Amino acid sequence: MKRLAGAFETLACAGTVLVLALAPTQWSFPVRGVNVCLADLLLLPVAGCWFPGVVLTGRWRRLLRRGHAGIGWLWPHALLALAALVSLRVAADRGDALKETVQILLYFIAAPLLFHDFIAGAPLPSRDRRIRILLLALLAPLAVHLPLAALQYRDAACDALSVRGLFGNRNVLGGWLALVTPVLFGLAVGLRQWRVWLAAVLVLAAVFALTLSGAAYAALALALLLLAAHRGARLFLLLACALALWQAAVLPRLPRENDAEHYRSVALYDDNGAPERRYPEWQAAAALILTHPLTGVGAGNYQREIGRYYGVVPNPTGPAEPDTQNLYLVIAATLGLPGLFALLALLGRGALAAASAAAADPAAWRKWTAAGIAAGIGAFAGAAVWHPLIVRGIGLPLAALLALACALAADTGAATHA
Repeated sequence: MKRLAGAFETLACAGTVLVLALAPTQWSFPVRGVNVCLADLLLLPVAGCWFPGVVLTGRWRRLLRRGHAGIGWLWPHALLALAALVSLRVAADRGDALKETVQILLYFIAAPLLFHDFIAGAPLPSRDRRIRILLLALLAPLAVHLPLAALQYRDAACDALSVRGLFGNRNVLGGWLALVTPVLFGLAVGLRQWRVWLAAVLVLAAVFALTLSGAAYAALALALLLLAAHRGARLFLLLACALALWQAAVLPRLPRENDAEHYRSVALYDDNGAPERRYPEWQAAAALILTHPLTGVGAGNYQREIGRYYGVVPNPTGPAEPDTQNLYLVIAATLGLPGLFALLALLGRGALAAASAAAADPAAWRKWTAAGIAAGIGAFAGAAVWHPLIVRGIGLPLAALLALACALAADTGAATHA
């Protein structure tokens, strides 16, 4: 029995790392009429191996603990999933609602359980190694996305929206970079090794050159500045001066005039003086929320229902730039205010858990990794005002950061009370 349990656990651990490494892409293939990413599909058999491993080893008892050590930290996730399930009753298109609900269950219940238990389920001496493995799986895709985005950036045939790495467009790429880049920066601060610093500087230069979403760029810059300020005046001044020179002297001279592209991507009005599509839609979404405050119109039914709530607000026709909605308005419109409050609690609790670990952990690299995770969640939350970033390719890395935050907080709390 022990051998069988060990085999299940080994498969689950290897699969968990593979899922995270494969997650940052929106490339998908059809399965019975539903487009599925490889990482999402792989998550199911990994969970299928994890569950019997937990049962056979008896670790299910530990999972029932409260707080960060067990599954008590998942209560906001459970409330978000419950809001999605309730919204099935009111959805006009229940097929889309079911697909969206399944995605929420995968990203905010199954995946966080797997990532958290990957760390917390290991013996104490092995947890640091497990954390490093997850961090490597989280950051390694940068080595694929950044070179590919650089090729797209240099290709004159690609418009700004198509500088996207392996994602669907620049907005999703920018959201993912805002989520993971602060973790690398925090790790560099904690390790204090020149090789890591050199790699971090090169990655940061590439990220700031290739991020063409103004919202993601601003959210990332602010998160890194706050992280540097937390480290001290010297690092803050160095980073602030570097970013100021970058903004003033480098971005305007890049082939795509990045500064102007950032401005256009978040501008209130277009070149003809007409309102950009994003902001009238915000008002329409607010009207939808006022009409359906408790249950919304059903998960996955936002685009189906939003058109009837424009009223006197201009509703332009024709093709629109994808992924320009406000995530919080989308969640409130589809899952109701309870779903929005659950999402805010989920993000806030994860950021605060990482911040508490950063404040108390005695190990420098863990302390600053936790600080980087808090900054990454904050940058994600800021960019999500302009982009609906709970999508394929970002949902699983976000789940990993939330799980890492709570695992680090649990270990720090255990060390404090030891």
